Amino acid sequence: MMTEAAITPAMSETGMAYIRAEFDRQMGAGLHPAAALAVFAGGRLVMDLTAGVADPAGRRAAGRGSLFRIFSCGKPLAAACLWVLHERGKLNWDDPVAKHWPEFAAKGKGRVTVKHVLTHQAGMPTTPKALEDGRNIADWGRCVAAMEDAELEFEPGSMVQYHPANFGWLVGELVVRISRRPFNQFFMDNVAGPLGLHETFFNLPPKLNTGVVKLKAMPGLERPETAGRFNNAASYAVVFPGGGCTASARDLARFYAALAAGGRIDGLQWLKQQTVAEVTALAAESVDPSIGRYQRRSLGLALSSDPPNTYASETGSRTFGHGGFASSTSWGDPGLGVAMAYITSGLQPDEPNRARLHAMSAAVRQAVTM
Repeated sequence: MMTEAAITPAMSETGMAYIRAEFDRQMGAGLHPAAALAVFAGGRLVMDLTAGVADPAGRRAAGRGSLFRIFSCGKPLAAACLWVLHERGKLNWDDPVAKHWPEFAAKGKGRVTVKHVLTHQAGMPTTPKALEDGRNIADWGRCVAAMEDAELEFEPGSMVQYHPANFGWLVGELVVRISRRPFNQFFMDNVAGPLGLHETFFNLPPKLNTGVVKLKAMPGLERPETAGRFNNAASYAVVFPGGGCTASARDLARFYAALAAGGRIDGLQWLKQQTVAEVTALAAESVDPSIGRYQRRSLGLALSSDPPNTYASETGSRTFGHGGFASSTSWGDPGLGVAMAYITSGLQPDEPNRARLHAMSAAVRQAVTM
């Protein structure tokens, strides 16, 4: 097993050793074939670890240049496009989606707002049958038509219920309608570019395909076919904002480091502090019937829930972030001045997945005090 680290002296040697020990413990326990961890403290990258094998045969080692499939950890990156447009005065949170996308008003959806979309309160959480299991999602026009044709399942704004795939198409098409540019291009020019996210893609260039770590369904996973569906090169190129992002842990942690610092990274003020405060504040909360847990949402981010959670945060923490299907967590804590991303290639059932992500986050939090 190879582990690579690139560190700067913003965390004690004891703290870094503590993090590395938990990282190595999980690798040694066989919880995943490969993993990457990046930690920022005070706006600087202080830990960058990668270990494991990048393919099922074990012929290729995962290293510092490896990229990972991050599933829903990409949702806040997509939402960030709307944050930029809001700051530029192009939309208001309470705008009906149909103000910018008239066809969306079909079948009684005219009262769904941008805020409802970003907080998973839009009332249409179920992925349309035509798009289930990844079918037809390479056809953006077909995805848009499916959103227009969808019917409400509950009153918009009445509760939080996770929209696994529809969130991405709703956000993505809003970006297209308002900016009049392809979603992926707007993201690269206005989020990834300014933030220096050089290893984050909603449409991976083919020349980078061989650098992607392959996923593995671990024993007990309810949907083991998911690994294969997201392992092929064709899926890397599909613009799927709800769950198809490919990135490095470094980039994902850097995104949260900027948010934790009020929109600033490496001397660049990407978003105004006021905008960051708006999009990271509590905007909706309720029990989510799809998962049976109480959820707190900001405008595109998942806020700390009662412990234990995958951020290892306490009740009332200012931590914000997002997880990725059966594999990953990413968060920023402005009170602590820390951001991290932990991405694994082993798709675990809910209980062992939450346990490993919590343990890694807890190690990072503990290390800061050492």
